[in-house]
Amino acid sequence: MNDEPRLRIELEQAAVRAIHKSYEHLNGSLFRFKLRAPAFELVSSSERLGRWVPAHRTLELSPDLLVKHGWGVLEEVLKHEMAHQYVDEVLCVRDEPAHGPAFRRVCEERGI
Repeated sequence: MNDEPRLRIELEQAAVRAIHKSYEHLNGSLFRFKLRAPAFELVSSSERLGRWVPAHRTLELSPDLLVKHGWGVLEEVLKHEMAHQYVDEVLCVRDEPAHGPAFRRVCEERGI
């Protein structure tokens, strides 16, 4: 019997739990606990490493972040996506481009 699919699922679940813990830490240290935890999904994409999806309150991250780049890069992408969430849900800025002035200001203020 091939245990590889089950192992992959267990590893992805462990990764999502670790991402959630990292999110909570960053939420406190960078955003003063103003963010409400979204759903986290590992989504394979050749186009992006991460994405904040406001309509579903989902933060998507590419599994390639861990496999090819490591935890440090994953956390940097997580911070970037959390900044998008902050602009959307806390500042309620929806009339600017995704990487517009509000987003850049939030990132600059937090060293993202």
